[in-house]
This record gives sequence, structure tokens and C-alpha cells, in this order.
Amino acid sequence: MFVLLNTRCNNGRGLRRWEESRGELEAGPLGRDYRLAQDSDDLAARLRNEYARGERVFVAAGGDGTVNFLLNAILNADGVEVTRPIASGLAEMVPVVQKELGLKDEDSARKLFYSNTFDFTGMGNQLIKHLLKELQSSIGFYEVQTGQSIAHVLCSQLPANLGWLGKTIAGALGVSTFQMELIPWLASLNIKLADGAQPDPFDERWLGLCALMASYNNAVAPAVPDKKS
Repeated sequence: MFVLLNTRCNNGRGLRRWEESRGELEAGPLGRDYRLAQDSDDLAARLRNEYARGERVFVAAGGDGTVNFLLNAILNADGVEVTRPIASGLAEMVPVVQKELGLKDEDSARKLFYSNTFDFTGMGNQLIKHLLKELQSSIGFYEVQTGQSIAHVLCSQLPANLGWLGKTIAGALGVSTFQMELIPWLASLNIKLADGAQPDPFDERWLGLCALMASYNNAVAPAVPDKKS
């Protein structure tokens, strides 16, 4: 069994949650015969090695993004990186909040940051400074691989009170925020909604789940002949 642990999930508490739950997991479904990889360090190479030695059970310990990344890493280990985790996120912004506002500790900064009592829009550029460098690096790498440009940004997993981050990130990157027109898109796929179904307003946070349903492997699987008795 191969386990990919995203230590930065759950607002930076992924590693602590893993340590708290590891004993129970090892006593149950995991057992003790497994190999652990934290985040994405050399993941493609690790996956190839694990698969070559016969491993067929892969576990994503994290959120939707971790599952998505692991699936794409398995499908595209030797191809284009369709998705890539970034070693920076909301948890990395908490110390910036503490410093900028002169708060006594990170717990106070975290509570304020995730509350709906303070408008952080004016601090947006300072908060995303480190994240922006990581994004620019990943975007540049993708564009070199594919020859395609990134023109839109969608932040699908943000809490409602942090919705301003999407516009701030898009503005800093010089692109626009992605606006999904659901009805025309479904019609282009020949999908018709049932009578009475009302998709609008559409919660963009669902797009993170929709991404997990996408297939990035364009290879056609060979037909499996029917077994004859």
C-alpha cells in the first residue's frame, strides 16, 4: 500500500491529524505494511517504482485536491502535469496576518482570518505574495509543456468569507476569474436538465468535485474479450 499524505490539508493541520489518527488507521484498514510519501516530493518517480514492484493500492490522505493530484500522477506519470500541488496556501497567510496586524499569536490571527469580521482585501497583495511566486512557477512550467496559456483563475475551495482571494490572485497574475455558464456548457455536451431543475446560482465550490470526475488519460483502453464457458 502506498499512502500520499498532504501535510498542508485541513488548513495546515494535515500532519497533526495524521499523527493523531495513525494508530487507529494502522490497527484497522492500513495495517503496518505501507509506504508513506509526504506531499509531492519526487512523487512521479516514487509512483513508477511502486507500480513496477507490483503495488496496486494507492491511498490519498488529504482533501479533494490530494485525490485529484494522485489520480493524475498515476495516469500521467510520464506526461504533462495536469495538476500540481503548491506548497503554499491559506495556512501560509496566517503568520502574515499576525505580523501585519501586530497580533499576539498565530491562533488569534487564524481566528480573525477565518472569521467574517475583518475585511482583508486591502492586505491581499501581501497575503498572496508567497503563493503568487509558486503559482507563477507552476503556470510557466505548464505553458512550456503544452504551449497553451493560462487565461483564467478559479478558486473553488474557498470559504465564502475569503471569496475576495480569487479576484486578488487573478489581478496579480494579470488574468480574469473564471465564470462558468452552466446551461450552455451542459447543452454543448448534449446534457439536458430535468424539468424544474434550477442550477443557478451555481456554487463554484462544486467544481473541485467535478474535476475529480474528469479523465485526463486520452488513451483508448483495449477491448476485453468475453469469457467463454
